[in-house]
Amino acid sequence: MTYAKVSVEQSLGGIFPFDQLPATALETLASGSQMLRYRIGQPMLRRESMPYQLIVILAKADYWATIPTRERR
Repeated sequence: MTYAKVSVEQSLGGIFPFDQLPATALETLASGSQMLRYRIGQPMLRRESMPYQLIVILAKADYWATIPTRERR
């Protein structure tokens, strides 16, 4: 299996609408992001550790989703 390390900035830069962002905005977004990979059937979220907001970007998809997970306090 071949593995190539790709930065968050490079990955987001190839996906609409992130490819429309100015370079500085993309850098800012990427610096606060983390790439994760999950196996089939592996839970992505657990009720006891839900973040305020989650963005899921599906690889090779033409869309992305923002999922609000709970009310801000």
